[in-house]
Amino acid sequence: MRCRSFLPQRKCPGLGGASRRVIRCSEGDYYQHGWREDLVSGAKHQLDGLQQSVGTKAEQLIVAGDVPHTVCAQAEELRADVLVIGRSSESGLLGRLRTNAYAIIRGAHCPVISV
Repeated sequence: MRCRSFLPQRKCPGLGGASRRVIRCSEGDYYQHGWREDLVSGAKHQLDGLQQSVGTKAEQLIVAGDVPHTVCAQAEELRADVLVIGRSSESGLLGRLRTNAYAIIRGAHCPVISV
């Protein structure tokens, strides 16, 4: 399970000097040796490719935990003015992002834009 917050500079020129951060949250605890490192490495590689494809260099935060709670906590810790989240209309495991999106919208301390 993953959730991303992303504001590419070239798509949002009116943001000027606003800082942009990408938050990737993977649900669950990873106790088996090496799983967490593999998860972080894979997520970083994927985010690097995503940022390269849209031409931005946002700070990356890769965290694990309950997706809505963790994303909201990170946004609050970073004192975010707005949180932009992507969601999926797919069913199954990825379809849970709809539930996560709703929980993030309800729990965030700042406005949330869901795309």
